[in-house]
Amino acid sequence: MYGEALWANEVKNTYSRWKSFCKTLFFNVSTEAELNISNE
Repeated sequence: MYGEALWANEVKNTYSRWKSFCKTLFFNVSTEAELNISNE
């Protein structure tokens, strides 16, 4: 039981880390694209 709770917590942490990582990545990519468009 305790191991399951620990594992679920780990999954939740990993998931939120991935979510913020993808958000940052997506933001950087879209910002770069906008910069490239405005430079054209």
